[in-house]
Amino acid sequence: MSHIERTIADPKGITRRQTIKGAATVVVSLILASGVGAFAVGTYNKAKEYVTKRISMLYANDAKRALRTSHSNPEVTALYEQFLSPGQVLPAKTELSHRLLHTTYGADAAKHAAELAESSVQDAQDETYEQIEELNAAKKEAK
Repeated sequence: MSHIERTIADPKGITRRQTIKGAATVVVSLILASGVGAFAVGTYNKAKEYVTKRISMLYANDAKRALRTSHSNPEVTALYEQFLSPGQVLPAKTELSHRLLHTTYGADAAKHAAELAESSVQDAQDETYEQIEELNAAKKEAK
């Protein structure tokens, strides 16, 4: 039998063997795709379920805590009163607290680091005391 005689009446000359190989390839591909696809979907659903449970657990634990925010923490308040803004609680309003506690990320980090390098902690402390004096003077005038 010649090659032409073995074709399945197809003008392109596809043989029976090639047809069977093609059909087998399609069947195996479908089986693998459905198995792998089901595995991937199952894994995604399990991960999503885990994340959802973890989030709800964290919120539940947080709700049970007496101190849920830093500004209600007596230790943080004492830090501001005794050192960062002596005699007052001025979070994030004094130069000293800004210099010592606040961080910057991303493109502005280099600029922030350069600004901090230009001034010392003593300069920040002096500016903080000036701010406190100005606030105290404004309070006296308001009375």
